Amino acid sequence: MSINQFSDSDQEEYIRKRLETVVSSGDMKRTIDKIKSTFAFTKHIDILGIPLQIFMLTEIFLQNEDYLDLLNSNFLFTDLYRHFIDGKFKFFFGGKVPVIGDYWEEEVRKKKEEKLEQYEKFALKLIFPEDIFEELQIDCSQDVKAVSDECGTVGIITGLQNGIPQFVHASFAEYFVALYFSRNFENVRRDIFFDAKYNNVRFFFDMLVGKKSPVHVAVLYKNFNELKNYDDETIKRKDDGGRSALHLICSWGQRHRRLDVEEGDNVYVVENDWEFKGSLDTGDYNEALLFLLNKYLTFLSKIRY
Repeated sequence: MSINQFSDSDQEEYIRKRLETVVSSGDMKRTIDKIKSTFAFTKHIDILGIPLQIFMLTEIFLQNEDYLDLLNSNFLFTDLYRHFIDGKFKFFFGGKVPVIGDYWEEEVRKKKEEKLEQYEKFALKLIFPEDIFEELQIDCSQDVKAVSDECGTVGIITGLQNGIPQFVHASFAEYFVALYFSRNFENVRRDIFFDAKYNNVRFFFDMLVGKKSPVHVAVLYKNFNELKNYDDETIKRKDDGGRSALHLICSWGQRHRRLDVEEGDNVYVVENDWEFKGSLDTGDYNEALLFLLNKYLTFLSKIRY
């Protein structure tokens, strides 16, 4: 069964029906317009067109009306998952905390961190083949036993399949894998991150480590025209992984297969039967790449030895 994306009118109708209990009729249009303008910059990631993600977004606001204030800040794709998960935990622990106080809040915080670490392990085991998972030297056997009795209680894990916890949606597993790597740089592997089947994991990872830099966010969302709005100091900023925006844009650019070279009779032959297959980078991408490249060449030229 396939699920079609929401049209603009579908989006507005869905948001209106979901939020009618927390947003007054007089404020509804302004709220819908604010939501749409907030995510308009994610032009290559249609968050509002995907049923699961628009459900998550409205669920966040239903869980706590204060979350509507998030629309007044830079709301990133990873924030959607973080706040949705936070809301699930708040609801889950809400009925279990007898007295609100420093002691119980600390206990809840510890329990939540423990659960998140478990989810990261489950996601790694679910996403990667056994040989890669073993190389990470992670043991989640005890965690699986612990969670088997509480599947569905928080609303992130739905059950077990072949002894492996299953997430409510595949994107949650990808998010938790990226969250793990964002806190364990030493385990990041090039052969994993540059394998096309893990592109979603890499996007989550790049967003998590680059969220503090508007230039990195612009590159990830392919809003290349925004790059020209930033000053040199902002453009030179590196993400938490130590990468520049130039590094990031190159990593997401056109990839070419390695060519074999044969030598014979003083002539080098470079796979003369090779035929290019695939699409070229867009003009916007090439323009942004040249812009950043020229910026960094200028930065280097100003360095005095």
